[in-house]
Amino acid sequence: HSHREHHLNFRDLNISDNALGVNGLRSILRLLARDTSGLVKLQMEHCAQGNLEAGEEDPRQVFSVTSPGGRYSLDLSRPYHRALLRMLHKTCERFACKPQLAFQDLVSHSGPYHHLKKDEQGLWVTPKQ
Repeated sequence: HSHREHHLNFRDLNISDNALGVNGLRSILRLLARDTSGLVKLQMEHCAQGNLEAGEEDPRQVFSVTSPGGRYSLDLSRPYHRALLRMLHKTCERFACKPQLAFQDLVSHSGPYHHLKKDEQGLWVTPKQ
């Protein structure tokens, strides 16, 4: 989704009948709210699943732009968790804070952890595990 945020010509999106859940819908709405988004029409019928309480899918994993600090336990095989990791890195970048200083007590179950880097298009490359 992040690569779409800078495309002002991208005007119409239909994501109906996708089980995005609360966190997925929050991500889509966050994208819509950006000044760099040209999206004007969004169809998203039948996208929620379960209880619509905020963060119902995983209450520990709700990102807050105004208070991003906290303990996160991310499973990078989950798309929302990868999006969270990108948002945390974007926050570091916005505040000119090196990820090595912002991320503490890192534990990786799949080998040594390497902070995200951007590709040639400026997008955060996020591993899927």
